[in-house]
Amino acid sequence: MDREKLTDFVVLSDTLNFSEAAERLYLSQSALSKRIKALEKELGRELFVRDTRNIKLSEFGAQFLPFVRQILTGYESADMFLERYTASSGSHITLGTINNPECYHIDKIFIGFEAEYPGIKLNLREGHLMSLHDMFHSGKFDLYCTCDRIIHKDTGFIPVGKGYLVALCPLSDPLSDKDVFYPSDLAGRNLMLPSEVDPFYKAVTKAFEDAGITPNVVYNGAGISSLSLVKAGVGISIMPVEIARAYADKDIKVVDFRPEVNYEYGLGFKPKKTLSEQEKLFVEYVERYGKELVK
Repeated sequence: MDREKLTDFVVLSDTLNFSEAAERLYLSQSALSKRIKALEKELGRELFVRDTRNIKLSEFGAQFLPFVRQILTGYESADMFLERYTASSGSHITLGTINNPECYHIDKIFIGFEAEYPGIKLNLREGHLMSLHDMFHSGKFDLYCTCDRIIHKDTGFIPVGKGYLVALCPLSDPLSDKDVFYPSDLAGRNLMLPSEVDPFYKAVTKAFEDAGITPNVVYNGAGISSLSLVKAGVGISIMPVEIARAYADKDIKVVDFRPEVNYEYGLGFKPKKTLSEQEKLFVEYVERYGKELVK
């Protein structure tokens, strides 16, 4: 059974009219009739019951039709896969990704994209948020994982999740009884804050300045690096909630920080007209599935 004959059968089943079916298939009525008869001969059964005026499906034809539709749907799916695979075969995308990408579900996007486009190789370059930002704008890559606090007006951005800053406090600290920390609660306390080049650092220090307090910063750097210091009672760390949830343990309490420092994270990209066809496919994939994958 070839694909053309199965398509002829479905179209004629839908119209039950040789003239209309032949027109849809760009065939003559006689050619369509011959192809249907050839399929019936191959099957050894009639697909249609005909008389001088009407045509209808035979009992066998009516039962056979759903299976033929499934076969043709499979052909279409295979065609789409081959088209994507051929277009992307041998190509690759370089994607800048923030440290600890699993905390932002970037691994799920990576796995999902590779499953849908197996011919496109994804190369990930992990780094600090601001170093990625600089590499992106210097042309090292055209796609990167970022947050809305640092994107430029000429940078495309697809948000996939929302976050906020929290404080991490050792359970041995008397402040661990609180559910919310304000700058006034932390006056004079040792604090561990994001790197000074991190956009979150400015937001946190501004909150202290607005409260008329000078924060006692004893550590600047990545949030994960400060966890052992928090557990040792050296001080209180302020970091993105995604990192805190992933790495804080039973000896550390995650406390809300006020005023809230909110942000969205997602995919940053250069104007679509400058992207390769493969990069456009990645952008379109994140537009379709990004928010679902990070839930």
